[in-house]
Amino acid sequence: MRGFTNNVILATTYLLWAALPQPAVAGETATALCLRPREVSLGIHYHGRVVHAEGTAPAGDKLALVCAGRREDLRLKKKEKVLGLLWLNRGEVHFASVPSLYLLDTSDELSRLASPEALNRLGVGCPALEAAAVGARPPDQQSHRLFAELLKLKQREKLFAVSAHGVLLQERPEGVEHWSADLRLPTKLAPGDYEVRLFGFQQGQGKLLARQALEVRQVGAAAAIHSFARKQGLLYGIGAVLIALAAGVLTGFVFGLGSKGGH
Repeated sequence: MRGFTNNVILATTYLLWAALPQPAVAGETATALCLRPREVSLGIHYHGRVVHAEGTAPAGDKLALVCAGRREDLRLKKKEKVLGLLWLNRGEVHFASVPSLYLLDTSDELSRLASPEALNRLGVGCPALEAAAVGARPPDQQSHRLFAELLKLKQREKLFAVSAHGVLLQERPEGVEHWSADLRLPTKLAPGDYEVRLFGFQQGQGKLLARQALEVRQVGAAAAIHSFARKQGLLYGIGAVLIALAAGVLTGFVFGLGSKGGH
């Protein structure tokens, strides 16, 4: 009986020990990617949000942190000036696989992380976005110019942003380095599922180290309005027109009173 009790105690002790976090073995490095917060709420008072990212990576790695949204195909109107006076629509421009959001923070200049070919394979940097957007078409001056215009548009809306030295590194004696970065989500952020990816680079070679999901959800009145617009599009459109007309009449009435009082 005593032997059975001792065996039970030993087995219980082993299970408790196995459940505890184990120290890293010499030569091994752990990679971690933590987001705070992991969920972002879009309410009527949302005007952008900062998501703090931090973790560990192998010592000596140069890092790139990418926050990207769902990829989609874009068809945009191409405008050209006619007779040097008027801007008119002259056809469409098609871009494939353009992310709805692309935020890139790095610990060093992109040119010092890896070669353009290596960066393109990992989807890191604006040239990689252009290569994916242009697709199988041979690159030419016109497609490059049109993508540059798209890039400017996305940057003005703060949906595309690149920050060199946005990832801060602090090496530790355990053979790993601690890193941190702040992802600045724009005001025009759309609800959906986003992904944050951490890439490590050594001697010009890069690889994916970790990834983490970031959820963006509409809440409160904003969610109710969005749901109503999606399910009752006709009524939503009629209501929007009526509200605009009422606002116009009210504005005219107020300014009309002001102009009468001035005389």
